[in-house]
Amino acid sequence: MTNTDNTVKNKRIKYGFELTFPNTSFTLRDLRKAKSHKVKYITIYSRVKQALEDGEIAIAGLKDPTKARRGRKEHVYKRVTVDQPPAATADVAMPSTTNW
Repeated sequence: MTNTDNTVKNKRIKYGFELTFPNTSFTLRDLRKAKSHKVKYITIYSRVKQALEDGEIAIAGLKDPTKARRGRKEHVYKRVTVDQPPAATADVAMPSTTNW
């Protein structure tokens, strides 16, 4: 006997979801709001911590709490932009791999 008519939709987000960081500055609170609060704070915190270690994002500063809430300052994160080296053209040869 199965309950196909009374299925309860799971409110949790899919395991292993992809978390993309915005191009503007953001806080952990902003990331959680973007996922409709379906993600636990510790999950977002660990993803941000890993991205900091990988150099994908950097800490841009601290944000004071709003008047509606009290507490400590929040870290503001910013995505790191990597400048691409200029592509070699036909006039410029790539450097030699030999040292002589």
